[in-house]
Amino acid sequence: MQKWLVPSNPNVYDAEASFKKNGFIDWRQNKNKYEVGDIVYLYCSQTHRKIMFKSVVEKINISSSNIIDDKEFWKDLNQYNESKEHVYFRIRLIEKVDKKELSLEYLKQNGLKAAPQSPIKVNNKLGEYLDKYFTLDSSNDNRIKEDYNIWSMNVSKKDSYENMWNLFKENSCVSIDYWIHNKSLDYSSFNNVNEIKGYLKNSLPENSREPTLINIFVNGIKKGDIFIAHKGQTVVCGIGIVESEYIYQNGVLNNIRKVDWIYTPDNLKIKDKYLFKTDNIVKLNEKYSYFVNEILARIAGKDKSVRNKLLDFIFNQFYNDFHSTEVGQNHFNRYEIGKVKIQNDWNLINQKISKNEYWLDDFWKNLFHRDLELFSIGGNDLKGMIQARSKKKYNFSDEDMDNLAIAFVDTVNGLLETSNTEEQKEILADYSGNIYKSYGFQTGVMSPILFYLDESSFYPINSKAIKTVRLLSLMLDDEIKLSVDLNKYIESNEEYKKFLQKLSDAVSSKLNIRIFDEFCHWICDSKLGNYADNERKVVEIFPIKDILKGKKPFKSNKKRNLIYFGAPGTGKSYNLNQDKDSLFEDFEKNYERITFHPDYSYANFVGTYKPVPENSSITYKYVPGPFMRILKKALNNPDKPYLLIIEEINRANVAAVFGDVFQLLDRNEENISDYDIATSEDMKSYINEDKIILPQNLFIWATMNSADQGVFPMDTAFKRRWDFKYFSINNNENLIENTHTTINGKEVNWNTLRKQINDELLSYKINEDKLMGPFFAFNEFMNEKIPEETFKDIFKNKIIMYLFEDAARAKRNDLFSGAKTKDYVTYSEICEAFDKIGLKIFNFISDDE
Repeated sequence: MQKWLVPSNPNVYDAEASFKKNGFIDWRQNKNKYEVGDIVYLYCSQTHRKIMFKSVVEKINISSSNIIDDKEFWKDLNQYNESKEHVYFRIRLIEKVDKKELSLEYLKQNGLKAAPQSPIKVNNKLGEYLDKYFTLDSSNDNRIKEDYNIWSMNVSKKDSYENMWNLFKENSCVSIDYWIHNKSLDYSSFNNVNEIKGYLKNSLPENSREPTLINIFVNGIKKGDIFIAHKGQTVVCGIGIVESEYIYQNGVLNNIRKVDWIYTPDNLKIKDKYLFKTDNIVKLNEKYSYFVNEILARIAGKDKSVRNKLLDFIFNQFYNDFHSTEVGQNHFNRYEIGKVKIQNDWNLINQKISKNEYWLDDFWKNLFHRDLELFSIGGNDLKGMIQARSKKKYNFSDEDMDNLAIAFVDTVNGLLETSNTEEQKEILADYSGNIYKSYGFQTGVMSPILFYLDESSFYPINSKAIKTVRLLSLMLDDEIKLSVDLNKYIESNEEYKKFLQKLSDAVSSKLNIRIFDEFCHWICDSKLGNYADNERKVVEIFPIKDILKGKKPFKSNKKRNLIYFGAPGTGKSYNLNQDKDSLFEDFEKNYERITFHPDYSYANFVGTYKPVPENSSITYKYVPGPFMRILKKALNNPDKPYLLIIEEINRANVAAVFGDVFQLLDRNEENISDYDIATSEDMKSYINEDKIILPQNLFIWATMNSADQGVFPMDTAFKRRWDFKYFSINNNENLIENTHTTINGKEVNWNTLRKQINDELLSYKINEDKLMGPFFAFNEFMNEKIPEETFKDIFKNKIIMYLFEDAARAKRNDLFSGAKTKDYVTYSEICEAFDKIGLKIFNFISDDE
């Protein structure tokens, strides 16, 4: 699959309007070698100067006589007429994203050389960058409108059919054999239900539904349809995509359709009772499309991986298609405009009350008469409307209407004056005893006023909020039903606040009430998201295939827990980096690199509460460490590799740094932790899991040099949980065989000198891990000549220092005997001698060398 970047001039052709109407565009192909399935990004020039559309090539080599007539979208009719005699390819919209990060300025920082003037292929760097902002792929069902149906099938209608689901799963199919009398008949020749009835009429009861079932299975279902297999009314067994037409065969199951079971929880109970219909096969998407969304939401509540995908999809679409658009921003800005208006009106009313001035006209004509109001409260004549509604029973007079307004203002002021929820409940209970409250001032009217006056304490509750909170709370394994009953407003308000905090944690984004109320509007509106209105029944269906079709877990033969160890300069970090590049060859480089040191702690590694500046004050928040950050990413993206690199692992007390995480290092044959550990409350707030494990796509690689001074020993239990990769003292020495210099007129080969020094150290019975590897120094001059002065500087400052302070600390006088002028030798004396006599400072260098 190739990715392309194609320029689009909105002054010539309105691509956005064309996509909006048709879902695709027939684009001039020219000489570019597009293939079906290629991805095409449209760069919108002129005033936009950004990439805004992601599409997929659906057809190629289309003649001009077979393209769609899109004349209405051409701004330049001359170019429209010129375009007719060409070959075309069809691109179907996947996703529209309007973000500043996709503007030319940012694109040039991430792989694009200049604004495209003609179609170009997208390079890897730019492709990886675009993938961060275009999150949907070409299989997404909400953007590319596939024509498919969704069916539910009860796979446990009779006790004798307990193995039905297992057979379906094992054979990648679905069958009607369990519900029909004649399993040995090939039904492919029957075209409709009447033909089936006519053939089977003598073998079936008069009102049997069997012919209808057979006709649906043979003629109604088609490739690409979705099956939801369930046991009884509450348990989901699996969800799959139909891959074949009707098949008759002689086997364990005769009448089948092949199915790719993309999601197989087997026995996932998603409700206590009464969810699925018990009919054999039910078509869901025509009359029960909201029911499909509820099923997926309930599955998400039980399966975090589904929850993450579903919430990502919904909120990405909301932000991209509505909130970030001009219409969405206008909607959002009206919250502040409404707040200012309401607060001014309310303050004016209270000022007049305090001065004993007449204020009731301000109440009716200003407070409830607003053109900018987001909520359905008020109108041109709310007072007249309430009086008209009261005629049958109470027939409110003007005095009654005055009493209604007084009761409302007193109640709202009372609620604003206390934060005690019990007192607030009593205030509303007193108000609810008032006959006036039934005539217009229920929760849907009072809560928006409270919200505008104190939005941190009071949330607006209306029908859209109720529907949205219920659907999304199902995704959080809860079912919250907010109430419009004013007596229950305080309880619903508190529940709403807790829900919004829990949702913010789940989507890793701070959702304030303004954004979420806008989201409620979007997700319920029939012209926008249209996913959550359960009263409408027929709504947009979540892209069930894209959300449930799990990406294949990342597989690799590389070790998960691996320590690279050897003497200094043997290439441990170099080889680790090569292995890292190999691991991420086809993926974004998702890794963190840290270095252990004696003061490094569990709080640094895993995370802890830390002071964090917020506004003008300091608050304490859980700040995750590198281990938790990389673990969260790996758990959320099982199809990609993630790597934690620990340099100098033995320079810290690993038992203290790893703490209980040490238990996770035991991995099974699938490279997943054998044992889990319970998360603390602070961990849980970040990772949203009660228990954690190391997934198979998380790699932890470390380097270790036991020659370092002041290192902490590792106990056997810790070492047992790691694989070790040893680098010998002469590992890859061929890379420095010709690294040389000149000292005082004599040629010196660095590798030969290194070995001479190592041999001398060994003669002193110094451990091998104190010796110098090929890459201890001069790495920038591999197999090259080193300038003499450069060699001398590095040799003095690195090699002599290491030998003097560390490797040959106890044998200084012997090793540097050529520099001795008294019983002992100092570092400065050695360096001075080296400047004068070169390598003769060493006892093993003769006058001839």
